[in-house]
Amino acid sequence: WERALIYFWKKYGHGNLIAVQHATVRYWDLRYFDDPRGSISKNILAQPLPDKIAINGAAAWKMYENGNQLMNKMIKVEALRYLHLDKFDPSVNHSDKKDIYGMKKLLILGDIMKNTTNSMLELLNSMSLFLSDGWDLIMKPHPANQIKVENYPNINITITDKPLEQLLPNFEISIASSYTSASLEAFLAGLNVISILD
Repeated sequence: WERALIYFWKKYGHGNLIAVQHATVRYWDLRYFDDPRGSISKNILAQPLPDKIAINGAAAWKMYENGNQLMNKMIKVEALRYLHLDKFDPSVNHSDKKDIYGMKKLLILGDIMKNTTNSMLELLNSMSLFLSDGWDLIMKPHPANQIKVENYPNINITITDKPLEQLLPNFEISIASSYTSASLEAFLAGLNVISILD
């Protein structure tokens, strides 16, 4: 849909268009990288590209450089999404984070991809004997991928929509897919992060 938006935005002359790289850049995710020849092509069949791309950090900038992208199309910006992380001290011991009943708390971070989130929850569902013994499971689904907890009858999951900055200080452990940037936030907040490879 982004390419279609770019095409029609330009077709109808709405002006300059700046794309925003809003999360972490994975070097293997080819959606972030275009053949530089397409950026300068005037062919009608050339890939629709934004006028500029806003890059939110030194690591992402380096990744685009290493990916042979046209850096004159890039703009350095601040990653507002991560500003709340300066409130956390990653050296704080989270091992005492339990709920009011003394149960260990596990924060489940949902993914935008339904299959990925389903695989993660199926894994937890298959571990029900282990998780039934003293674990409180709290899930923050991705906003674009709401979860039906009744599909996982062996585990008791509580759904929350609280912002991560409110959730993270209350947990010792989180589990997430290898794709979501929320796992990076949990790690930087000092949590032990279990990354599920789908």
